[in-house]
Amino acid sequence: MRKIDKGFSLVELLIVVIIIGILAGILYLVVGPSDDMVREKACGGNRATIMLALDGYRFSNGLNKENYTLQSFIDDKYKDTISNNEVKCPSGGIYSAGEENGREKVICSVHSVPSGGGGPVASNYIPWTSTFGNPGIPPNSTWPTPEYNSNGTVVNQITLPTGSTYAYVNSSGETEFYVVGAWSNVVFGRNKYAVTPDAVDPTTGNNIWGATEIIKVSSREAVKWSDVTASTPAFGIGDVVYHDATGKYYIARGFGNIWNAPGSSGNWVEIK
Repeated sequence: MRKIDKGFSLVELLIVVIIIGILAGILYLVVGPSDDMVREKACGGNRATIMLALDGYRFSNGLNKENYTLQSFIDDKYKDTISNNEVKCPSGGIYSAGEENGREKVICSVHSVPSGGGGPVASNYIPWTSTFGNPGIPPNSTWPTPEYNSNGTVVNQITLPTGSTYAYVNSSGETEFYVVGAWSNVVFGRNKYAVTPDAVDPTTGNNIWGATEIIKVSSREAVKWSDVTASTPAFGIGDVVYHDATGKYYIARGFGNIWNAPGSSGNWVEIK
């Protein structure tokens, strides 16, 4: 008599699915780390390319690191010497200027680690925002260094756009972070005293920048707006909020108790 083939049983199918799952897991463990290593190596190659392009640009234009910084080269999108779209971290990291043993170095927020390990370079980000984003808000640049002529006038006046962020090393060697909070752009070096974010006019004792022109980021942990409740302390100048409905960061520029939603009034400036 001919045996009737009834196909696979449920148990047999489950065994096959389990085996496929195990094989897929093994494949991920083997291929996943390899893929991460490839991305890290590609990122390292991109950063080396940026440094080579900078050296070539400086040589061609008679520049050096004192009058044209690595960060300026990055901000200027590499002066069209290389493609800003192609030379970027494949893992979505942000490139910024750094230094190691006195030498310029391109820092990646994902792949760069300080000597001795310890994870990505923390100073590449405004602190207290690591809860949101990847992993937080990177400064657009380090605070500029002033250059003066013989009359004491700042010759490298530059425009600081509203919402731009800056890392600044204070006299104690601590890194602070500032956001331009003015509704219109402000000018670095507009007078001989306007060269540090916390500048004071020695003749009057008054702050050079208006209270909401250059805002120091507070030490308070960034808050996700959807988590704000009646028990949340009111926001004050310098506090950072992540508005998850729009995917944007804002810094409070108003004084006193601020409760209105970011972007809904003049109490907030979007961080670029």
